[in-house]
Amino acid sequence: KPAAIPLAELDDGEYVAIDGNVLLQTDLPDIDWIIDDMIPAGDLISIAGPSGVGKTRYISLLIACLLTGRTDLMGLPAANKPVSTLYFANEEKGEDLQRRIKAAMHANGLVGGRRSWVRGKDTGRVRFLTQEQGIVSPNLELLDQIIAKVKKEDIELVIFDPFNTLGGEEENSAASVDQIISCFHYIAQHTGAAVMFIHHTPKD
Repeated sequence: KPAAIPLAELDDGEYVAIDGNVLLQTDLPDIDWIIDDMIPAGDLISIAGPSGVGKTRYISLLIACLLTGRTDLMGLPAANKPVSTLYFANEEKGEDLQRRIKAAMHANGLVGGRRSWVRGKDTGRVRFLTQEQGIVSPNLELLDQIIAKVKKEDIELVIFDPFNTLGGEEENSAASVDQIISCFHYIAQHTGAAVMFIHHTPKD
């Protein structure tokens, strides 16, 4: 049997070496789940479906269940605790989102829980990318404002809906998509919150 290699020696800068014997004998850190096996803290999650399928209604119910810790009512694993959320909806008014979440709470007998926040299109659409002199770049001022809000309120899940409204004029270009995903990572890395984005799939 080969001599065991200290785990620290497997760290080779930007690469992680894999030594089978060491790996089998090493206790790796557990994943920090918001909802077991579904929403990992500090990571990215996508929900996709065609227009009109009920994604916003589903998210409203998810928020209601998360803020009370009762995601089991949706047939999901139970949340480990009540979870505070921040929902950016670029196609819904803030008041309409309140109505949806309130209806979800009434329909499922949910009360109390953590405080959550919504921002609708009536206060201005959130756009991650700005364009100056033909150059598209991330709106770092906006990202830092979001990060400050998440940290201040101890928010654990940030939701953006829908994905295709977050860019600029070239929202469907590969470069813009990559920049938006980088913005999600920027928020997650600087806050430890999970970032969920809602995506419209083609109607066909």
